[in-house]
Amino acid sequence: MELNQKDIFKKRLYSKITFFVMLVGLYIISAVLAGFKNGTAFFSIPSGIIWLFQKFIPTKNSVQYFPVILDSAIKTILLSISSTMVSAIFALFLSIIGSNTTGINIVTKIISKIIASFFRNMPVVAWCLILLFSFKQSEFTGFLSLFFITFGYLTRAFSETIDEVATDNIEALKSNNEAINGMNAMIGSVLEIGRQEGAQFEEPVNTDVIAFLKKLGKNYEVLAKGEEKNLALDLKPEIFNLNIQTSLLTHIVQNFVQNAIKFSPKNSTITISSKLEKSKFIIEVADEGVGIDESKDLFAPFKRYGNKGGAGLGLFLAKGAAQALGAEISIKNRENTNGAVASLVLNLKG
Repeated sequence: MELNQKDIFKKRLYSKITFFVMLVGLYIISAVLAGFKNGTAFFSIPSGIIWLFQKFIPTKNSVQYFPVILDSAIKTILLSISSTMVSAIFALFLSIIGSNTTGINIVTKIISKIIASFFRNMPVVAWCLILLFSFKQSEFTGFLSLFFITFGYLTRAFSETIDEVATDNIEALKSNNEAINGMNAMIGSVLEIGRQEGAQFEEPVNTDVIAFLKKLGKNYEVLAKGEEKNLALDLKPEIFNLNIQTSLLTHIVQNFVQNAIKFSPKNSTITISSKLEKSKFIIEVADEGVGIDESKDLFAPFKRYGNKGGAGLGLFLAKGAAQALGAEISIKNRENTNGAVASLVLNLKG
């Protein structure tokens, strides 16, 4: 093993010596062909250094141009600062939509990377020539040239900085957001309890329940379409008047429909139906979801099933509203098909 290392070291040394000899030989050949006098050039180095120092010492003639030089230097600095600030704004926007962490989609990520790479790899001289032909020599030309070059580098720098943000931090933010949404749902449910208790003291109003359900259905149809689902109505009879507290009825049907939309797959249909059976008026909301676990008490407070959000008070409140109406409420799986059906049975007084 030690001999091998020595051999490798020798090979590297020989390679360096060979390269150095070739470089010296190339220099000698070039000097001979060009007629370059090595001795004269070598002995002229001290006088050349002295000449440089003499030329760098300001004279009376050069000092009078100092204000002009200072003014131009200040303009250049301000031009650089302004172009950098403007390019930073555009670069930040492009890096946000193109970052792997915060990007909108794969298309914006690819486009932003292409744009940043183009501006970053274009030589400064090329930009200057293009802009000189377009805008002639001016401060605006210098501004654009600095803007384009800085824009490319800042976009890359911002994107890399954003992508370096730890995934754990992002997940923590998401968890906090979910917790806040849960608290909002809980507060909303508590407020709903107060509204429901107030609605129990509402005077019953003679209402065409069929027309009332059609009106609710139009509102829920918009909600369903927003979730890429369909809503259908199958209401019978055509007209049916009933003395009822409409706020409580709305609360129950709304809860049925919201749950149906929440637990139904896309492009499925939620159906609101009604029918008369002897001394009962029945309203049903059927969905095409996975159904329910009938062994669980779905009407218990603060119980949530599945991975959907909410405070777990919706059905509990719906049951309370049904009891205030003197009605019965139930949820069961549909027969011979997928999905569940929520029912409200209103007992008609003779």
